[in-house]
Amino acid sequence: MSAGDPKKPAAPARPAPEPSAPDFDNEDTHTFAVMAGDAAGADEVTAEHDVAGLQRAVDAGSRREDWANWDPDDADEGWYRYLLIEAAGQGADPRAARRRLNEFGVRDEQQWAAVRATFLKRHGQDQKARARALERQKRSMGA
Repeated sequence: MSAGDPKKPAAPARPAPEPSAPDFDNEDTHTFAVMAGDAAGADEVTAEHDVAGLQRAVDAGSRREDWANWDPDDADEGWYRYLLIEAAGQGADPRAARRRLNEFGVRDEQQWAAVRATFLKRHGQDQKARARALERQKRSMGA
């Protein structure tokens, strides 16, 4: 009999696979179940597991540095870029701010928040580099 033969009985439909419960020993699965509200067992997640899983996800994200394409060791250039991006962000044209972000290798405002935090964590107290960057900014603007 051929596959299209009307005399051949139809194969029974396969039941949908049962969703698996979250595996709390697997941090990725656990975090996904908690964060996505996964119907595959999120109701079984206790408040204690919710807090622990979300805290691990937050901690992992906050430990990652994001420098975009910036040199982490060049405080002067970093402050110069920082000041220009912040100045563009204060303007009335949001497109100008996005162009400035892109000019310095930052994809969007979300990445800028990460780059900004990373930069300030390392160079935020370097007021000499900031002062040199302010002078450079003034010279570049013709002031």
